[in-house]
Amino acid sequence: MDKRPNLDKNISIKDFQEFYWLKEELVIFCRKEGLRTGGSKIEITERISYFLKTREKKPPILKTKIKTTSKFDWNNAKLSLETVITDNL
Repeated sequence: MDKRPNLDKNISIKDFQEFYWLKEELVIFCRKEGLRTGGSKIEITERISYFLKTREKKPPILKTKIKTTSKFDWNNAKLSLETVITDNL
């Protein structure tokens, strides 16, 4: 059985991906290396993988606001059989 390596900036991407890491361990690594710590375990793992491959911090994904196209007032107007359902979220 292979001994698990230390999770630090010198770990190979192969070793990082082959072993199981607790989310807490991943967050500690991120703090030490100045990476963002938020998100799911999968997101943090992807962020660390990117860092180990490139030695760069992965830029955050910006969420764009969806432009609404409906003029229907969903809070106050009355619904009828003629009400058109739109893509308004």
